[in-house]
Amino acid sequence: MRRGLGAGLSLWFGLAILLSVALAAGGINGGNPQIIITGAEPLHNGDVVTMRGSNFPPGEELGDLGAVVKILSTLPDGRTVVNEYRGFSLSDLSVRSDATGGFLVQVPLSILQGVHGWVELGLYRQGKSLHSNMLNVEDSGLLPPREPGATDATAGTLIFGDFPRGGPGEDPAANDDDVPLSGSGWDGDLFQVDEERYTTTDGTGTPVLQSALTNDVTFDGSGNLEGTSSAILEGLTPTYKSIRVAVVVWNPPDWSSIRGNNTDGSTQGEGYLTTADVTAPTLLAASATSLTSITVTFTEAVITPALNADAIDNWTVTFNGNKAVASLSPLGDTTTTVILTVADLGDRGATPTVDFASGADEFEDVSGNDAALGSLLAADDIIPAAPSLTAPVDGTFMEGASVAWTATAGAGTDNSLTGLKFQGSDNGSSWTDLETDVSSPYGGTYNFGTKYTYYRALAYDSESNTTGSTATANLQDAQHLHLTTIPASTQAGVESGQWVFTVHDNYGNPEAITQTVALSTTSTLGLFRGTPGGEYISYLSLSNNSSASFYYIDTRVGTPWIKVVNIALLDDSTQYEVTDNTGITSIKIRTSAGGGGSETGTIEIGGAAGGGSYNVTPWMYVAGYNSLGAYVQDVAADWTTTGSLPSGGGSGFENADPVTNNRYTAVSAVNCTGTIVATYSGLTDATGTITVDATKPATVTGFNVATDPNDSLYINATWNQTSSYDDGSSAASGNVGDFDVRYSAVKCSTEALWNSAIQVNQSGKPASFNNSNSWRIYMGDVFAGFYFYAIKTMDPQGNWSLMGSGCFTTQSDYSLPVTLSAFNANGGYGRITLSWSTESEVDALGFQIWRADNEEFINPIQVASYLENTELLCRGDVTTGADYEWVDTQNLQPGAVYYYRLETVDLNGHAEISTLTATGSCQALPGELALSPNFPNPFNPDTQFDLQLPLNTTVSVSVFDLRGREVARIVDGANLEAGVHRLSWNGRTQNDGPLPSGIYFCRLQTPGAQRIIKMMLLK
Repeated sequence: MRRGLGAGLSLWFGLAILLSVALAAGGINGGNPQIIITGAEPLHNGDVVTMRGSNFPPGEELGDLGAVVKILSTLPDGRTVVNEYRGFSLSDLSVRSDATGGFLVQVPLSILQGVHGWVELGLYRQGKSLHSNMLNVEDSGLLPPREPGATDATAGTLIFGDFPRGGPGEDPAANDDDVPLSGSGWDGDLFQVDEERYTTTDGTGTPVLQSALTNDVTFDGSGNLEGTSSAILEGLTPTYKSIRVAVVVWNPPDWSSIRGNNTDGSTQGEGYLTTADVTAPTLLAASATSLTSITVTFTEAVITPALNADAIDNWTVTFNGNKAVASLSPLGDTTTTVILTVADLGDRGATPTVDFASGADEFEDVSGNDAALGSLLAADDIIPAAPSLTAPVDGTFMEGASVAWTATAGAGTDNSLTGLKFQGSDNGSSWTDLETDVSSPYGGTYNFGTKYTYYRALAYDSESNTTGSTATANLQDAQHLHLTTIPASTQAGVESGQWVFTVHDNYGNPEAITQTVALSTTSTLGLFRGTPGGEYISYLSLSNNSSASFYYIDTRVGTPWIKVVNIALLDDSTQYEVTDNTGITSIKIRTSAGGGGSETGTIEIGGAAGGGSYNVTPWMYVAGYNSLGAYVQDVAADWTTTGSLPSGGGSGFENADPVTNNRYTAVSAVNCTGTIVATYSGLTDATGTITVDATKPATVTGFNVATDPNDSLYINATWNQTSSYDDGSSAASGNVGDFDVRYSAVKCSTEALWNSAIQVNQSGKPASFNNSNSWRIYMGDVFAGFYFYAIKTMDPQGNWSLMGSGCFTTQSDYSLPVTLSAFNANGGYGRITLSWSTESEVDALGFQIWRADNEEFINPIQVASYLENTELLCRGDVTTGADYEWVDTQNLQPGAVYYYRLETVDLNGHAEISTLTATGSCQALPGELALSPNFPNPFNPDTQFDLQLPLNTTVSVSVFDLRGREVARIVDGANLEAGVHRLSWNGRTQNDGPLPSGIYFCRLQTPGAQRIIKMMLLK
């Protein structure tokens, strides 16, 4: 067994066991106990790993669990070496194997602070140590000091001896070589031998460790290695160009006294050994891909003979008798697969036997190893003939449409079928079965039910080989015009109601487009308008919209066709009846042209007090209607006034184009009332009462301002109004409708100073001002100092009173009520995440974020604001504070350092920039979608690889065998952010079942693309 861990105690690491449960193994084998650790790599301090045991005697008490940490360092010449080993005990653990000889525990590794290297676990059992595999560690921080009494791992020597393999001291080394070891100066009882593999010939670079290669290295009584000690080499591939050996020694139960040393040197016998590939290629898999073609795969690339006759001599194919091999390809190339052309296999379910007999120096790898003899049963991968699909042509409206589909056997393919499917897809890659036919002759017709964008037919045989027809075009691309709101008829010469047309896709769904459509009619006297009474038009433009509208007028009686036409869209038309009834029998004054808007009612206008600015009504139009009450057209009318409304001296009607468009103005120093009258061809219509208010409202007679004694952010304003009438007398002409309070650094003694004064914050303003009242006014946006205040009232017509009597001063310190307690920036792929916390917030509104590219914060730019981002709104009034986060992705340059500051804004619009600065930089996003080669490869039992995502997307990662069957799903439709993600696979199925050695394919699938790598599992 493997040896090397003892017992002891390391209190300052605080290592503890979380869980101990039985491992459900399939059988009992107490003769070859094993332990394995698994976890996410690289590990960081505090991560939890799983430790599994198997093949122990049932019910055995196992104790003295320990961990070995191998710490890497870099030499001045650039070599990365293992120069320190540390051991730690898990003395609190007592594990008992279950009835199947297995166990499982969860171990939190809080011993990895500052470690760059590896970690393994072990159990001390029957005077020896049993080791697990190693996991990679990459933890930032400072390495803790060595435990008191720990021994530096430099004592003792270790050198290689010569070893035979075809001759004394042969170099390079190969798998299963037994390398003699000698050494002296060691102090301990148990130890392990580790093999370090390098991809270079001189041992430079980061090593890959193979733990506890041998169990026959022993000490004599003087601390020397006995002469029979050796290291048996394993796991070498052409990837590794050199190796060396490390010895680690313990003196149980004192785990802190771990000692170790590495041999060094540049030639065999001094430390380093160069390696070579001495493994013969073997047959891995075979597949019949057609009735005359078989693909054979080797375990590694081989060089094929250049002559066709030499190549053919090596192969025999048997299926219903011998099938002659006519040719082989490629020839004279280095390849892992060769294709044999054979006589017609002549039947479905073709699983021929393929025998390979290598000739001298034929089919050898790049190291000159001849391919080994072998025999394989080829899989039936012969696909059926492609089915046919009578697809709808592009533009066919799919409502109620159908499609036909058929399939037959064809020459050179599988000569019979099991069934035929009809499938639909939204994206052209993921398909859903809609119909299935398992009876010959295969075929059918499908009436579209569930709407998909694409359709295809798929033929399949009993071996699950499939062939699909060509998929349809994007059947939702076709666009159709539909008149959806159309009046049944109108009278000649009368503008119709609103016509609405909508653009639909092939399934009747509204679809936004940017197109121009023409409007036409079979009547030569038909005209179109874009708006009621507007200009005539002949086309309409859609800009990222799915619908538009128009109005129609025709002076000819009949039933014309109204058409909406575009050469890129499918035409839609409707028949329309025009009758003869166009006489205007009544008129109405309205507030918009074309008979639109509302009828004019009571209008109050004001603001011309004392001969000031003009009083103005809305624009007025005269609409004519027929006897059926249908709008005919706008008409030109004569306008008059009644009552006391003025008509001269600047007052009267303001005409515009067209002449039906009028606005009434009045200049008056007194209040007046009346109506506006329109007359057309003996028809008359009048508005409701118009009131002209020319009187100022009441003036406040008492007004006081004082600082709020309980809260310096507020002032109190109080007033006393003695009259509710505009003029302050008993002659009523309207109530006060609004009021205003303003402040200034100088006394508001004139109208000019009032106009330049600042209006106070409107929050909490009283709704009424017709009685004595008060107002608690928030002044948090005002700097400390003395200010003068004044008040005015306003009536509903917009007339302002004189200023209220009295001007007052107030003094206070009004500061922004938000305090930051933390502000940080953290970089990622293509992004920098900002996070901050507040201690308290009072009347807080939101945050704005500023960014600069220099530490002095010169020329910053605003990158975010609460005005566009709701996540930047403050919590409001809180005393316990709140936490916030925002992600910056705007025009970031990878590696550049950015500086951020927060600007806080309160409910009054007052803003203040914080003095705290957060600094961060981001990594570059991957330029394209990629799936890195797995490492290690070959592997057993674990391997890992990286996903490179240039943007946020949905990701699935699956593993397939050579037959194309999915055996494991590592990621199932997860939404991942752009960046690099590291994944691992343990060489087992989705249900944690074992898989045999062989070639497997890992596929990365996103909605728009996929990437595939090949992996080799060797057990």
